[in-house]
Amino acid sequence: MRTFKTFRDPFGVGFNTTKPKQIEIKDGLTVLVGCNGAGKTTLLTNIEDELKKVNIPVFQYSEHFDGRHMTDKAAAKGDMSFVATSVCSSEGENINLNLCKVISQLREFIKEGTFSRSEVVTSTERWILFDAIDSGYSIDNIIELKAIFNLMLEDAKTSGVQLYIIVSANSYELASNENCFDIINGEYVAFNSYEDYKQFILDSRKLKDERYKES
Repeated sequence: MRTFKTFRDPFGVGFNTTKPKQIEIKDGLTVLVGCNGAGKTTLLTNIEDELKKVNIPVFQYSEHFDGRHMTDKAAAKGDMSFVATSVCSSEGENINLNLCKVISQLREFIKEGTFSRSEVVTSTERWILFDAIDSGYSIDNIIELKAIFNLMLEDAKTSGVQLYIIVSANSYELASNENCFDIINGEYVAFNSYEDYKQFILDSRKLKDERYKES
């Protein structure tokens, strides 16, 4: 488990990333939960910034930002097979295509803590942050994704490193049976059913709207 100071009023609009000034994140897989606009992406940025200050290896991937440029990068490298597949794919298929390309490179990061062969990393902590990767995903895609996360955690254990995977969630399927972190209240929560999760999201929206009114 690792403690982080949280951003205070990061956008100058009157409210903070989370209510607590400090939060604790467990190792393994953590799923950030909250309505759209609650601050999941902001907290991921918060965590990334804090880790970089102390030279802890961190890899961050956002489907909204990095995923959009995957096809352009593939075209620049002459990978027209990837480009053709991407153009002909649905949103969910494109996310899966992008993630497969990214995840295939993460084995080295988990083992070495870097993608550079010339860099030596002494830390035994690894952090992998995924944002907006379940948008447009089908249930079977999410099941496959969670299986990949488990394989990554097994790789880390074999390599003797402590791995933290943090994922922002928009779907119950991704949050189900996982360590879920309430983005607004800054604490871990559990859901016994889809109805529990649905009510949590609705309550989260009310809290978010109240924060905007206060600002």
